[in-house]
Amino acid sequence: METPSSSLRNAHRLAVAGVIILVLFEFLPSVLEWFATPRWIGAVLYGIPLLLFLPFLAPTRPKRYAWLCFVVLVYFCGGVLTAFTWPAEGSVSGMIVMALTTEIFIASMFATRWSGQFMNSQFLKQEKTDPMQPTQT
Repeated sequence: METPSSSLRNAHRLAVAGVIILVLFEFLPSVLEWFATPRWIGAVLYGIPLLLFLPFLAPTRPKRYAWLCFVVLVYFCGGVLTAFTWPAEGSVSGMIVMALTTEIFIASMFATRWSGQFMNSQFLKQEKTDPMQPTQT
């Protein structure tokens, strides 16, 4: 089997790295407070939906990237609310969340596209080389 293109592998790496950085960004304040407040519980619950995708993201599975895009949109909406609500205490963190979710979304969309193209090319190659395939007249 042929290996995926370098652009697909790079999009996969960007999506996975973005998910990890987003979860760590949310968990970092709890670590700095040494778990003194119950904020870490919220941080763990915040990261669970994103972390569930990590073991299942593969460069040849476009539907998984599409679902990651849907989930990331919820996090983007939360970032917008954090960035633009009054008072502006969390506006910087909201902007960072918006930037990270945008990066994850774009990388996942490109991974979806390139993965679909890769799978289609593999299917066409298999179709051409399969002698048992009936011919259409």
